[in-house]
Amino acid sequence: VMVTHSPAHAEWAKRIVHLFDGRIVSENLLEAAS
Repeated sequence: VMVTHSPAHAEWAKRIVHLFDGRIVSENLLEAAS
């Protein structure tokens, strides 16, 4: 698990989850960069 505010660092993830007030507001599955 990695928590970041940096979109550049988040691009290395397979999945990005956006939270607001402790609740999931969106979830994106990505192809991880290699």
